[in-house]
Amino acid sequence: MSSTTFQRAGEWVSGQITACRPHTRFWLTKGGLAVLDEGMVAGSNFLIGILLARWLVPDQYGAYALSYSIYLALAAFYRALILEPIAVFGPTFHPASRKKYLGSLLRIQGVAVLPVVVVLGLSSYLASDLWATQSVASALKGLTLAAPFLLIFSFTRFSFYLDFKPGGALSGAVFYCVLIAGGLVLLHRHGLLSPFTAFLLMSVGALVSSTIQLARLKPSLQGKFFDEHLADVWQKHWSYGRWSLPTSLLVWLPANIFFFLAGGFWGLAQAGALKALTNFIAPVGHLTAAFSLLLTPYVSVLYGEKGVLGANLPVQRINTLYLIAGISYCVLVSAFSGLIFHALYGHQYSEFIYLVPWAAVVAALNMAGSGYRIGLRATQSPSSLFVAYCAAGVTSVVLGIPLVWIYGVPGALGASIISGLVMFASVVLLFRKKVSTSTAIAR
Repeated sequence: MSSTTFQRAGEWVSGQITACRPHTRFWLTKGGLAVLDEGMVAGSNFLIGILLARWLVPDQYGAYALSYSIYLALAAFYRALILEPIAVFGPTFHPASRKKYLGSLLRIQGVAVLPVVVVLGLSSYLASDLWATQSVASALKGLTLAAPFLLIFSFTRFSFYLDFKPGGALSGAVFYCVLIAGGLVLLHRHGLLSPFTAFLLMSVGALVSSTIQLARLKPSLQGKFFDEHLADVWQKHWSYGRWSLPTSLLVWLPANIFFFLAGGFWGLAQAGALKALTNFIAPVGHLTAAFSLLLTPYVSVLYGEKGVLGANLPVQRINTLYLIAGISYCVLVSAFSGLIFHALYGHQYSEFIYLVPWAAVVAALNMAGSGYRIGLRATQSPSSLFVAYCAAGVTSVVLGIPLVWIYGVPGALGASIISGLVMFASVVLLFRKKVSTSTAIAR
């Protein structure tokens, strides 16, 4: 082949790279802002968990752990019915119609939030008799006030992604983070910090941030409260989201059921200790979720262009990176467990330091199968993910009840490790089965 041919080929490649640069720069910028947005909100919640564990007595922190788990269940259902369908149906609306679409969703949430507030409010009055303490009742009262605003805050952040404007979501997240951090310090200095005031602070931060963001989004609230457009929007969201609801519960179950088991069998202080240990798992989950925002679309494009076989190798590589990161995190945390634990919590929960490496194992297992979970999502296999989460959820309940009843917090971590192994094995086998089926068809 002549040098002229090589030169022309080189010029063609150079031209393609130059043409792709603006497109690549666009997605890197938007993706980076999306990761920062997720990191800000997740970091705020992580900071709340750490500071409350350090500054509250164990019973109070246990009450916060139980109440926050209830909020995570509400958030999971909310994501299934509101947020996930937005990503599917929102782009189908003409940009001029999206404000009306967002307005309809606000109306739907205004109606849907009423039963949530009523149930949480009634639960707060029953909790004192159930747990024989006012800590849970007080925490649930705070959650009753905070839940509607926290959910709306999630909605406003997510809505900016309809027009590929993660910067708008990030600005609200930064404001929320700063307000929460400053508010926690002030409450602690004045001796006012409690689960109730922590949730109250979260509600104020979410209210102010979401109000500013709604002013920028300008959703249309004109016309009748109930109309045909609203009915159509709800029908679409319900038709899509009802299939995600069981999966949402199964996602919530392995990570949260143990707080209720530990609190019920051993008392709120044990639930607080378990929450302090699982705080070591949270950063891994947030990091995984943030990078999944970028990696899932990448694998989805490969699947659309080349099918399952084309996505197989990238999924393997992504999962290898996750696995290496998980193992590295586990080794690092285990090696410096005492130093890290005392830096975070002072002398609180010192008797549980020996369990930190086991909490790190749970974190590593959660990260180990993340690449395969991305692969199953990107290759449009929600049924496979449902099976995997179902297996992990059933394991959590079946093994968690006896293990927590007999061993307390160590039993909860043991059940979490077994559940994590089941999840890891399930996603690996299910994705490989999908690849094998595609290989057989290709032949």
